[in-house]
Amino acid sequence: MKIEQIAHRIPKSEITVLAKSINSEPAKIQLLIDAVASPLKTVQFNAIWILRSVYEANPNLLKKDIPLLVGLLKKHPEDVVQRNILAMLQHQKQLPKVVWDDLANICFNALEQNSTPTAIRVFAMDTAFQLLKYFPELVNELIVLVEDHLPVATTGFKNRAGKLLPKLYNIKAK
Repeated sequence: MKIEQIAHRIPKSEITVLAKSINSEPAKIQLLIDAVASPLKTVQFNAIWILRSVYEANPNLLKKDIPLLVGLLKKHPEDVVQRNILAMLQHQKQLPKVVWDDLANICFNALEQNSTPTAIRVFAMDTAFQLLKYFPELVNELIVLVEDHLPVATTGFKNRAGKLLPKLYNIKAK
């Protein structure tokens, strides 16, 4: 795969083909990660879309690249980058210690801001929940943060909060 292949609008069918080619040649993942940092929005969008498709097909393939993905979260506040990386990370049962602090800050900051798009806040909520196994002392802060935003939250936020709060209360009760 070459950057030129993703420098224009790509249909989903082609994204799927490119993701399959990455699955068979994992060395190309670094090229995609670099492309996410591109100043060209089309390249950035397509690269993150392909990365997410690669992740959905084979989550273990990107496990070693989690620190790089968290680095992208820190450096690239674009919604498409934030949404897709947090969507991938929300399902990780184990995260490398090197990303815990940065990822917790990113997730809590996203949750605090009402201006953050709902999808990003929802994925940040789930990722923050995953981080509680490393930072159990943050359970109360996460509960307060979620509850405080419920009165003005979107339907998507309320839906996810409704599923997550009972789990948070159970952790708190232990």
